[in-house]
Amino acid sequence: MLLAITCAIGSVGCGKSESSRVIARVDRATITIGTFRHWLHIVAARDYKLAPTRPLPSWVLPDPPRYRRCTAHLAAVSKPSSADSTPSYRATCVQQYQHLKEQTLNFLLTGTWFIQEGRARGIQESDREVRARVGRVIEQEFGGRAGFERDRKFIGETFADEMFRSSFKIYSEKMEAPFRAPDGTLSTRRARIFAAWVEAFPKRWASRTTCSPGYVVPNCREYKGSEKPQIQL
Repeated sequence: MLLAITCAIGSVGCGKSESSRVIARVDRATITIGTFRHWLHIVAARDYKLAPTRPLPSWVLPDPPRYRRCTAHLAAVSKPSSADSTPSYRATCVQQYQHLKEQTLNFLLTGTWFIQEGRARGIQESDREVRARVGRVIEQEFGGRAGFERDRKFIGETFADEMFRSSFKIYSEKMEAPFRAPDGTLSTRRARIFAAWVEAFPKRWASRTTCSPGYVVPNCREYKGSEKPQIQL
């Protein structure tokens, strides 16, 4: 079922084409280049504006490897301090894209981890439960389903995307629940235990996550940098 979910994100990533190329694996679950590109658009759009009501400026969406839209935008809004200044707009665009790529991949991997862990623990979430949460999110962010249908095209997000996002948040909440008292609070002792779990969780799952060259982020076991694996909701 998890494989079906990761393939269904945005209805891309499972056809026999370039978009079906796998760039990350978490046990048997996969994330494809199509899925990554789809969510890269969503993350970029939401970083610009949570619920845009009009088409996004072209520079909001990354355009590697030449970054023509990005560099043109930076040149238009920047004011060099002197006539001799030669700011590296492309370097800034590359840095911004790398940050966005890491943010997107860490989000997709975190979601996959939570679903995998939850199912391994026997935690379940019903379609009704997920849809109810999606309804609340859409009401808060878009003012209701009509607003979502009107504005989601600017984000590139689908109802299936919201189902995925809500699904893994439900799993994360249910895994957190045992650490909390009946009134929802965390005692000092429970807080320490929960903090230890939060720290260990991404490390454990990163060791079970493989990523292709060019898509290695801190949540992959191939990563050799100084950043730690992280939960990114």
